[in-house]
Amino acid sequence: LPNPLPLSTREHKGHALGRLATAGLEAARYDSQPPGHGDLDGFITRALRQSLDVESAALEYGLTVLATVGSTAPFVGLFGTVWSVHHALLALGSSGQPTIDKVAGPVGEALVMTSAGLAVAIPAVIAYNLFARANRLRLLELDGFAYDLHAFLRAGKPPKPCPNPNLSTDQVLAAPVALAENG
Repeated sequence: LPNPLPLSTREHKGHALGRLATAGLEAARYDSQPPGHGDLDGFITRALRQSLDVESAALEYGLTVLATVGSTAPFVGLFGTVWSVHHALLALGSSGQPTIDKVAGPVGEALVMTSAGLAVAIPAVIAYNLFARANRLRLLELDGFAYDLHAFLRAGKPPKPCPNPNLSTDQVLAAPVALAENG
């Protein structure tokens, strides 16, 4: 964990880690408040959690639009397909003779509408999944920083680093479970 004081300076306040460090440091200054305002540990935890919630909301901005476009665009394309097939059937019914020129135009329109719906939906769903994954990873990073910052502010020193930096998050989280099962 880097020293949180430089992260709370003016040039870092536009960065999520800087805003989180500022929230934690301001909460740690709470210790000078008069008694009866609750415990410092709880106050720091609430301040960090509120800051994480704000960052989470900022990261999720726009994902709803992508999800909506990705899920509704195929239906818009389907509506266009049904509309075009309906016109093809009306043209057939009014002409009395089923000829290829009466059917080909509206069926071609139907295929274009279907393609347009898919052309919008597929990139939107891919973008949504990419951004959602990136947001999850970023929030995990922020959550880890908040945890370390909380420990730093309470103990006055950074937490001990992981003994093996090559371990994945899943391996680190599984270690206490494995120790309990084998222990």
